[in-house]
Amino acid sequence: MKHQFSSPGRWSRKALLGLALAAAGALGACDSLLDVENPQAIDPEQLNEPFYLGLLTNGVVGDFQRAFDDVVLFSGVFSDELRNHATFEEEPRIDQRDVTSGNGTAALVYTQLQRTRGLADSTASRFRTLRGDSANSDLRLARVQAYGGMTYVLMAEVLCEAPVNLSRPYTPTELLDSFAIPRFEDAIRVATAARAAAAAANPVGTRTIAGADSIINLARVGAARASLNLLGLTKNERHRQRAIDFATPVPAGFLFLSYYSEPAAELNNFVWSRLTNSISASVSNTPFEALRGLEPRVPIPTTLETATGGLRVYVPNSPAAYSTYRDSLPGAEFSKESHIRIASGLEARYIRAEAEGATPENIAFIESRRVIGRDTVGAGATVRTTAANFLSNLRDQRRRDFYLDGHRLGDLRRYRSQYGDIEDFNEFQQGLYPGSTTISYADQYCFPVNLAEVNGNPFY
Repeated sequence: MKHQFSSPGRWSRKALLGLALAAAGALGACDSLLDVENPQAIDPEQLNEPFYLGLLTNGVVGDFQRAFDDVVLFSGVFSDELRNHATFEEEPRIDQRDVTSGNGTAALVYTQLQRTRGLADSTASRFRTLRGDSANSDLRLARVQAYGGMTYVLMAEVLCEAPVNLSRPYTPTELLDSFAIPRFEDAIRVATAARAAAAAANPVGTRTIAGADSIINLARVGAARASLNLLGLTKNERHRQRAIDFATPVPAGFLFLSYYSEPAAELNNFVWSRLTNSISASVSNTPFEALRGLEPRVPIPTTLETATGGLRVYVPNSPAAYSTYRDSLPGAEFSKESHIRIASGLEARYIRAEAEGATPENIAFIESRRVIGRDTVGAGATVRTTAANFLSNLRDQRRRDFYLDGHRLGDLRRYRSQYGDIEDFNEFQQGLYPGSTTISYADQYCFPVNLAEVNGNPFY
């Protein structure tokens, strides 16, 4: 059962920062009360010392993880995975795809991705400067580049456009081709070199070998994902083969997670905060509601819950992409420390199948995913997979396997560009917004840059 109470969570960050600044201002009025020249933990100049490269690497990972669950939640609301029930005026507009640059809630998506991207790029540059040729076999650099590449992928899938380092805005195609894929390729090169060095030092390097394999496969999945998106955006066939080439070597059992924790509020999973904690979102009036009580990968209990604002709605439990997933109906609730899948061998296999088409092997793969579901009527791909319905069944099974893990908005944008009119459960919702006789879905299909960027960047 969900619990109706408020969590400080992600929303406490600005408030805590404000209190800290206010306290600092008050103390500053007392001469010599705190006799320090710089209250920061680390002077900016110290970041140019090799000793702090490990700290910067951890900062990239931490910033990505804090951004990722926000992106998952808000892109899920923006597409059709979730229906918003939060009452703050900006949030229904995200659900209605009516988001302006002045929407401060939606700005969380933009600002957190840009912060992660900026830190990843500056950290990679510091590695090159401080370590010289040694950086080319430093697994920490490979990790930074892989996370940086994945950040660019999310930016391309979620944002309409994005400047980089106070530049002109880049299109999703440019973000993927000019920024994401080169970083993934660099991550693979560096991690491969780190692995070779560790293998020569075996058994001392055993842990590094495992870490290198993990980063290599993360980068392969990320590059394959970027290439598949580029195929949809550009129709350029070279991206099809690149998607296949990157995806094929990824082991079936590969899994890479974004981690969350219970002790500190800012490390809680934001999806937990909105679905288990406060019920500020549900699957009611979405294309996923038809899976209620039928699909174990998207476990939706058949009992109604009371959402914020008093509506009676259906609330999903942890889907297959979460560490708290239980392969059952109705499944298990999200928790503060639910980890979210970022990349996997399963995703690589889906990318291969979509890029290669309806081969006997790929038909068998999609059929193996279809038979997992227990639905028999009215919930999508309920018939045996054939060459004729291959893509339709693939898209339907993909939405189930990757429910609420940050894929949906990018998928819908790719489908819209590549396939045009397709199944109604794999299109952006149109017409009247549920519960209204006057408000319709807007014609936005991505998040705009925030107002601060528009006002502060001379290229706007």
